[in-house]
Amino acid sequence: MVKKSPSSAHTPGPWDVQKAWRDRTEPSNHWVYADGLFIAEVDGERPEALANARLIAAAPELLAACKTALEDARRAITGEWDIGSTDCPADGFRCQAEYLEQVIAAAEGRKPRRLCEDLRRAAA
Repeated sequence: MVKKSPSSAHTPGPWDVQKAWRDRTEPSNHWVYADGLFIAEVDGERPEALANARLIAAAPELLAACKTALEDARRAITGEWDIGSTDCPADGFRCQAEYLEQVIAAAEGRKPRRLCEDLRRAAA
C-alpha cells in the first residue's frame, strides 16, 4: 500500500515504468506506476517516449535529491558544518555528487558513472 507523507501531496516513490500493450504483439504506450497505483501514461509512438516515462518515474527521487542538495548547500553557506568532524563538507559533497549521479542516471535510463573515484583521481 502506498502511503503519502504528511508533508507531501504526491504519491511517494519508487515509481516504475511498464509497457502498455495494444495487443499481445504490439507495444503502445508507457505507463508509470507506484506500488500498483497508476500515475501517468506516455504516448509510445514518439521516439522519446521511454525517456519521458523514465523521467516522470524518477520524479520522487529527483525531488528528494534536490531537497538534500539544497539542505547541504544551506549548511555549507551558514557554516553549520564543522570542518574537523566526520560530517565534513568535502565528504558530504562527494557523497551528494554520487547520489545525484545515481538519481540522474536512473532518470536517463543509463548506468551511473563512478563520480567519487573520478573526483579522487582528478584531485590527486
